[in-house]
Amino acid sequence: MDGAGKTTTIRELVRSLELRGQAAQSLANPAGRRWLTRAEQKLGLTMPIALQDAMETMIRTGNIALNARRAVLFPGVTVMDRHLFCQLALRSIRQLPHGRFLTWLARNSVQRAQVVVLDVDVRTAHARILARGEDSETYAFLHASRAEYLRLAATHGWPVIDATQSTARVVDELMTLLEK
Repeated sequence: MDGAGKTTTIRELVRSLELRGQAAQSLANPAGRRWLTRAEQKLGLTMPIALQDAMETMIRTGNIALNARRAVLFPGVTVMDRHLFCQLALRSIRQLPHGRFLTWLARNSVQRAQVVVLDVDVRTAHARILARGEDSETYAFLHASRAEYLRLAATHGWPVIDATQSTARVVDELMTLLEK
């Protein structure tokens, strides 16, 4: 979820892998949600949520397709920041249908990957979002987001790491998962 510390953790994980002599890269898969929100505010528009979701899904899917190619060509560990399940989580929160194709694509695109959910309480996430000063989220959205990511983790058997720990401890837990 937003504010879980994904970007910071990924940066430190890649650095730790490289210090151990392993090739590593991080790739982000944004959906353009911040950009779309800012554009709406600047133009004084309110986009219908289904249209916003469709645009975000196209942007994120395109980024993932490009980054999947980069990952296949890279001779090391690729750590991705967000994936298609993030779009499915947003659809659940927004009470939009998941769609068969997006659900299929999300499941099949991570078959050979280790998906991990970084979990923090809503207050911590909210404080981190405010501290970075790039965007904002409501407590209600963060509660719904956390619940949905934890539900997805339980459904798919993904590990959940307490990301309120120090970044070094979270990275240690991720390194342990990578060694399995």
